[in-house]
Amino acid sequence: MIRVTRQNPCPVCGKPDYCFITDDGTKAVCMRVPSEHPTKSPDCQGYVHILKDTPREARPMPARPVRRPVPRVDPGAYMERLRQGGWSDGVSAWLAGKLGVSAASLDALAPAADFIAKAFAFPMRDGYGKVVGIRYRSMEGSKWSKTGSAQGLFYRSDIQPCRVIAVCEGPTDTAAALTLGLSAVGRASCNGGEDMLNVLFTRLGVEECVIVADNDGEKLDAYGHRMEPGINGALKLASRLCVPSRIIIPPCKDIRMWVRSGATLEAFDALVGSASWHTASVPRPHGVMRPMPTRHATVTAPAVNPLALDSENIEDTADAVDAGYTRPAAPATMPEKKPVDRTAISAMWRKAVAAKRQSSAQPATVDIPLPELTPEERATLDAVLEATGGTVITYADPATVAVLAELEQG
Repeated sequence: MIRVTRQNPCPVCGKPDYCFITDDGTKAVCMRVPSEHPTKSPDCQGYVHILKDTPREARPMPARPVRRPVPRVDPGAYMERLRQGGWSDGVSAWLAGKLGVSAASLDALAPAADFIAKAFAFPMRDGYGKVVGIRYRSMEGSKWSKTGSAQGLFYRSDIQPCRVIAVCEGPTDTAAALTLGLSAVGRASCNGGEDMLNVLFTRLGVEECVIVADNDGEKLDAYGHRMEPGINGALKLASRLCVPSRIIIPPCKDIRMWVRSGATLEAFDALVGSASWHTASVPRPHGVMRPMPTRHATVTAPAVNPLALDSENIEDTADAVDAGYTRPAAPATMPEKKPVDRTAISAMWRKAVAAKRQSSAQPATVDIPLPELTPEERATLDAVLEATGGTVITYADPATVAVLAELEQG
């Protein structure tokens, strides 16, 4: 049974609801118009109407549209082919002049010309430097991403560790920041990219960043509300970074237009100095390797044994001695460690305990060679031994014996 609809109403009453039609179209169950054949089912109390004796042809179900899979592309390999196909120093200088940035800063982002798309292509990288997407820009200023590529960041492949970095919007703004001599990275838009930025900041050892927001001016939406996507996106980004940040708004539309109108590094620093701080809100990503500290070069002095020096060669080797000595190489195999003999240790312990008990029961004596004593001194010493309970007090000179004799007589 098929329920009637607006497109297929009941053939008896003409209504689009409550009634049914059989699958072959020969009968209809109408809930409004009575007939000689009421339905016997308590769940469907209507009237059966015979429409025709021959069943109608079953209408085929409309086929579902087949969704074609999005072709997967390798953005890195595709950019390499584009670079080899038609990019040169002349094209770079021409595009840099049109954008108002330096050719060196533009080449640092490794762009290419895509003649099929009729636009310039910029690679987008993830936080680890891998090319994950391609952003197109036409000369009219329209922007779009290549089908099958992901969103990423714009920064030079040979970016170096730094303490402060500027976060811009788009590849051309990033090139403008590089023109000023800044370490810079760009987002694909004013939203997103926080996780990749945190990974990149951790890799580079960044301690703070400057978010350069676009100066959108007075923009109103359809309801008359003021729109500030640039500053709103910057505030959202600052609340999701793992480093402290400051937000600046250039006096022009964006930093590229500011650089094109003659901005300097001193003007940029002055604008940053007047901006307020936003504290880091999230921890650094776990498992990302931070840059190793710069180590000073070490000089290995020649191996010199100071005990082997004599008066003849000490002047020739004085510099080597002052510089230090080469540590001898470790043996190829470590000597085998002998196991602990617990039986021997137990026997030594029992022997020590027995000696202590014996010494406590008997007078303690200490045998120390004494000089030759006279009979008087010997008698004095015997008296002292008797007075001290048999404890021998050792001494090294006869003067001590004389003192003890005086004490005994007194």
